[in-house]
Amino acid sequence: ARIMFIRFKTGVIMKKLKELLIDYPILAKAAIFPFSLMATFALFSIIIEIVLPVLFSVATTYWIYHAIVGNSLRDKMREPFSYVQTKYYSM
Repeated sequence: ARIMFIRFKTGVIMKKLKELLIDYPILAKAAIFPFSLMATFALFSIIIEIVLPVLFSVATTYWIYHAIVGNSLRDKMREPFSYVQTKYYSM
């Protein structure tokens, strides 16, 4: 019986909250904005502090490795077509 009362009470509260949001849209948006802003800051800080440095490090590692080893991306792309020869380009 207690769970049913809590569920009923939650439903009533949500209904009143929905009516309040509909009646005062600017106030409702002003109340939601700080939470949305915090979520956006958190997401962008993760992207800028973690994802971009990792991508840059992977690209730099790839570039340095291939500079030392000596095989280029262009050679790797042409490798499957090494049997093709034309008058303009022969592999």
